[in-house]
Amino acid sequence: MFREHADIVEITGLLPKEMTEKWPTGMRVIVRQEHPHPGAQLSLFEHADGWRYQAFATNTTTGQLAFLEARHRAHARVEDSIRHAKDTGLGRFPSPASGRYPARCPRR
Repeated sequence: MFREHADIVEITGLLPKEMTEKWPTGMRVIVRQEHPHPGAQLSLFEHADGWRYQAFATNTTTGQLAFLEARHRAHARVEDSIRHAKDTGLGRFPSPASGRYPARCPRR
């Protein structure tokens, strides 16, 4: 999803060496800055600043930042959908592959 007034930057080189020297080779930190959408719940930092920040780390060493950031957002949406499904009880249904515990609905 493209949003106006959104910027992407890699900040790996700005981080302290004490932090990055412990990381695996090729690790990168990418930050996205955007205006929050209307109705978004903002942290105190975001409220004072007027921007929303999202940071992620990747070990993908090639590729344009915009592609890497879009891939990250798409993956985050998938994880969010899985979390919502589990919260609604999807993980409590018996496995259709097992066949041992068919779901039964009580008769009324």
